[in-house]
Amino acid sequence: MVNKGLLLENATSSKMVGNEVHTAAASPGPWDITCSVRNHVSDSKTRTNVICPVPLSDPVLEASCLNNGSLSISCSVENGTDTIFFLNVNGTLLSTNLTFYLLVPLSDPVLNVSCHNDRTLAISCSVENGTDPTFSLSVNEELILKNVSTESKRVNVTVSVSESWDVHCSVRNNLGEKNTSKSYKTCPAPVSPPLLNITCLSNGSTMITCSVLSGTNPKFQLTVNGSILTPYNTSSSCCGFNYIMSPGGTWNITCSVRNELGEYTSSNSSHSSCGECEIFVVII
Repeated sequence: MVNKGLLLENATSSKMVGNEVHTAAASPGPWDITCSVRNHVSDSKTRTNVICPVPLSDPVLEASCLNNGSLSISCSVENGTDTIFFLNVNGTLLSTNLTFYLLVPLSDPVLNVSCHNDRTLAISCSVENGTDPTFSLSVNEELILKNVSTESKRVNVTVSVSESWDVHCSVRNNLGEKNTSKSYKTCPAPVSPPLLNITCLSNGSTMITCSVLSGTNPKFQLTVNGSILTPYNTSSSCCGFNYIMSPGGTWNITCSVRNELGEYTSSNSSHSSCGECEIFVVII
């Protein structure tokens, strides 16, 4: 470089100011610059590297929820040099490029208990919402499950009980704990086959007795010659009922019994008479 001349690639302008040369460039660099100066008695040279800062573009902020319940946050710029990011979440200053776990409170647990025909308990405890729930389950104060976690946010067990039962379900995560309980006197027992007994009374009428040896809350239905005389919703005693019929012709009698576990079905027929009565009995 000499006196009033300056050669610089991409230079946009240059000018002399006293004993100095000034120039401007269109791009931020990096620049490797050498400046030499001489006169008739001496010459000198110096060298430097320069990167001009690029102005920042507008930041782009993105946030998304991951499958495991965590929250992923990204903040970026398209242009700019020497960028320093500051991220503030709920008033807390965080570092950059951070993925942090967002805890979700537990919803109220739902406890379902049902009885099988063999009088065992089917127990299900679940929550609809909540991060990393763990379940503990007890029956009659006996711990069945302790701190069990599942992806479905539900636990299922089957236990045998002989008398009354009390089920307690506890669900917890890092934000707290919630509980629920259910009690029941006993599981219902299926009904045994109905017993149909025909007794002739002194006045010639017939007493029909239908009963069961076992079963919880049995409901009886008596049908005579195709007509229902006592429907299932008729209130009856624990184990059976009596029905008196006046003398008549030939009768076809059916007795059925059911409860919430189902209906017992079997058949048998016999012939009996009380005086002028001709009775045909069918047990279902």
